[in-house]
Amino acid sequence: MESKTDNTKGLGDLAAFPKTNAKPKVIVNNISAKWSEGSPYATIQNISFNIKPGDLLAVIGPVGSGK
Repeated sequence: MESKTDNTKGLGDLAAFPKTNAKPKVIVNNISAKWSEGSPYATIQNISFNIKPGDLLAVIGPVGSGK
């Protein structure tokens, strides 16, 4: 029995995107969030960060903590 794995499944057609010299980044400025509208306290409050190419972002916490 021969088995093949398609490692590109779910990536879409990456060849369809034009090549670019863009330097992608993510900038988040002063955000706050809470689990529900009725929650009296913000779970995350006044958070700002920049993620540049090559940076690593890790979201850590106990299992079930809602990461």
